[in-house]
Amino acid sequence: MTDKDNNIRFDGDNRKYLIVDQINETQVLVKEAYLQDNVETYSEEKYVKDVKNLYTEERETYYMKRTKERKKYHDTLVKKYEKEDKELRVKYKKALGVLKDKIDFLQHIDFDSAPFDQIRSFLLGEYKYFVILGYDPNIQEFDEVMVQGEFYDYGDRYDYKGMKLITLYGKKDLGFSWRLNKYRDGSGTDVEIIPCKTMSAAKGALAEYLNNCEELTKKQVEVINKYLLPVNKELIEAYNTHRLKVAENRLIKAIAEAKAAEDDVAELLRGQNHETNSL
Repeated sequence: MTDKDNNIRFDGDNRKYLIVDQINETQVLVKEAYLQDNVETYSEEKYVKDVKNLYTEERETYYMKRTKERKKYHDTLVKKYEKEDKELRVKYKKALGVLKDKIDFLQHIDFDSAPFDQIRSFLLGEYKYFVILGYDPNIQEFDEVMVQGEFYDYGDRYDYKGMKLITLYGKKDLGFSWRLNKYRDGSGTDVEIIPCKTMSAAKGALAEYLNNCEELTKKQVEVINKYLLPVNKELIEAYNTHRLKVAENRLIKAIAEAKAAEDDVAELLRGQNHETNSL
């Protein structure tokens, strides 16, 4: 630190001074600092200052303290409003998307279309069968499906709580995905179903569903054979080819395990013979 730095002082208003002379123990002669063309310099005039009113560092004035507090408060508000603004923008985009979907739905609505005809038929009790889709597809009668929901056998009495819950998932094109819930309150798992009025329609819907599968499962092939469904030969051939490959791999593995077992038996027998000969 230079001698000049040692002679820098500040008053209660944080005005900066350079001490140029010591008058006595209580007073000094100073020059006041100021900026000229953004360069700090000192006045030519000299002032007498009391030592007790000068400080080696800038003091935090009430104004400076309040300024910091206000800046902190301002920054906190800015962050809060920025967060709220971001959240509102996200909500706005979601709400706008839902609104657009609803408008699109209403613009294309046609109460004479097939989906609404399906609802009408369902309410009038015209559906007699459900095509159950998924891993274990099958065809069931409407009443049998419904009674499975909450029908309890207590041995000496039966208790029927109500039929299963059937739900609809709407799409913008007015297509409905019918879902059959496990219980009447919607709890548990659910599966997609296709309501049909006749067994012939049910077989056709199930065949169409299976024909759109990329590959068939054992359960699906069983239902094909059960109802003699017209399914693409390519799917059946691919399933049979896959099953044959799996069986061949199992056979190869079994032969290898059998060979290993034979080798173990032979080795054990050689060991026993060697012990007998030694005796």
